Amino acid sequence: MTTKQKIFRALEIALLALVAVCIIFIYIAVSGTVAEILRLEETGRFEEAKEYLRANRAVSIPFLFLLQMLSLPLAFIPPEIVMIPAGVILPIYIAIPLMYFASLVGASLVFLLVRQLHWRSVMLERRVTRVERAESRMKEKHATMAAMCLLFVMPLIPFGAIAYYGANKNISYRRFILTCMMGMLPTALCSYLLGSYIYHFLGVFSSRFTMIAIFLLIAFVLAIVCLLLGGWIKHEFYDEHAMERPNPFLYHLVVPFVTLFASLYVRISRKSCEAPPKGRPVLILGSHTCFFDFYFAAKAMYPRRLTFVVNRFYFEAHIVRWLMAHLGCIPKRLFHPDLETAKKLMAAKREGCSVVLFPEGRLSAAGTSFPMVGDTVSLVRHMGMDVYEYHTVGGYFCKPKWGIGLRKTPVDIHLHKIISAEELAVMSDEVLGAKIEAALSYDECRRYISLRKPDRRANVEGLERLLFRCPMCGAEFAGETKKNRLRCTVCGHERVFDSSYLSDGKTISDLHAEQMEYLGTLKDYHFKQKVSVHCFDKRRGVMTERGSGVCRFDESGIVYEGTEDGKEVRYEKTPAELQALIYTEGKHFQFYVGKELHFFYPEDRTVCAKWSMLWDILRERSVRAAKLHADLEKLEQQIAKSEETV
Repeated sequence: MTTKQKIFRALEIALLALVAVCIIFIYIAVSGTVAEILRLEETGRFEEAKEYLRANRAVSIPFLFLLQMLSLPLAFIPPEIVMIPAGVILPIYIAIPLMYFASLVGASLVFLLVRQLHWRSVMLERRVTRVERAESRMKEKHATMAAMCLLFVMPLIPFGAIAYYGANKNISYRRFILTCMMGMLPTALCSYLLGSYIYHFLGVFSSRFTMIAIFLLIAFVLAIVCLLLGGWIKHEFYDEHAMERPNPFLYHLVVPFVTLFASLYVRISRKSCEAPPKGRPVLILGSHTCFFDFYFAAKAMYPRRLTFVVNRFYFEAHIVRWLMAHLGCIPKRLFHPDLETAKKLMAAKREGCSVVLFPEGRLSAAGTSFPMVGDTVSLVRHMGMDVYEYHTVGGYFCKPKWGIGLRKTPVDIHLHKIISAEELAVMSDEVLGAKIEAALSYDECRRYISLRKPDRRANVEGLERLLFRCPMCGAEFAGETKKNRLRCTVCGHERVFDSSYLSDGKTISDLHAEQMEYLGTLKDYHFKQKVSVHCFDKRRGVMTERGSGVCRFDESGIVYEGTEDGKEVRYEKTPAELQALIYTEGKHFQFYVGKELHFFYPEDRTVCAKWSMLWDILRERSVRAAKLHADLEKLEQQIAKSEETV
């Protein structure tokens, strides 16, 4: 033991001895008072007992102040032990300032010992280890203050341990003492109220047992109030920022269970998966061609647990929200700014989680890639992890967006590293963006041709919802499918798909591209549909109808005019502000109004796919126009600068 440690140990012993002496003095000073109070109580003279109690309070004031002040450096005395007697003996205008000021002086003493004398206490450090683990999830300045406020309102936690924790953090004395002032007040008030109730209820009940039961009930209620307040602080300052690893028990229960179910339909091969080094978190960018991509990605690295970024809508229902949260999922509003997602991603990075996200932000209907959502390059750079690319071959045909039911098919899972964390640090944004875009560019239908598979007939039931236009007669929404055939009911034109989902050498993505080319030739179109508006009711946990009206769609965007909750509303979205019009085949399309997701059910449900495809075309035109405008402005600036030079 060093000399400094010996000095601190002697200081702790001296403080402990001083408190013991104070307790003895208090006992000697008030023992006669306590005996007299008990005697008066036994004879039923409760009013005299109250008066005697308050008449002798001057003797106890300095001892209560000294004991409360020294309880903080010692950190084993809960504040309630001193504050409740103060509530019994003193009126509120004396008790609260006295105890409050004594606590602040004691906290300042702890701050002085830690910062100036570099005091270290093994007993205190044991108490704050768990708090520091929670605090690491947030920026230190705000985390320390939030953690101190949370602990101050928790019953029976010594103020000294909290002050010691805050003094060891990198915050100024001003922030430290302001946090102590704010955090200590609820406990001081609750403790005083409990002591005051004890004084005022003295003699109200003839049975001493009844009085004790009432006091315990009051103490219990006040403790619940403090815990609720602490829970609110925890929710406001911690839960939004916290990011735990997926629950191991639940994760290793769900994945094998889904594997057992999936074995009835798919034969999974992981031979093409490159296993990341153990203990090193990675960022996985995936191609989203199938609803089961979350499972396939989890299977690619199982038993290693992954954190997924998923549609916030799946967090609406209480049971599903609980499951998603404990499986380590991060909510994201599709094609809408979501600050919580960024915070959760940074928290996942700090916790060492491996994160999976799908930069396209939506499920591909044709099995081809979409433009990336937002600034994926900045996000990848900010995460600073090894970057892996994930995709499947065959996964698209298990349950395509347009398909009805599940399909039996083999699935090869691919996982490869495309950028290391070291390369990421020195790579330019242009090179990084090009590398990510090349890795995530795909045509799942073309990949499927090369997959080794049994000679099984294709299943295209539901494909008429995607390929809604007949290439021969031009009729729309007149197709029907059966097994591996797509037939037009107007002209009788029929397409037959082989086991590789080829028809006359063309894939589904080729046929979809032809249809998109036709839609791109449309001009001056205007579509109109009666719709009903639905939103998710969080209280009831179900989707509810909120109103009805008319949706108009043209080259300028989409407009809804109608009612919602009995009020006339008008919602408008343009291709410049909305990257994609998300839809569910044969049901509805959807977009956010504010922070609430609205589902629009058209009278003719088949138009959803067509409107979404047209929106992609309009969005591409909008992006090209914006880029051309930016290039022209840049060129004009260069010309103006060259003229100034001349």
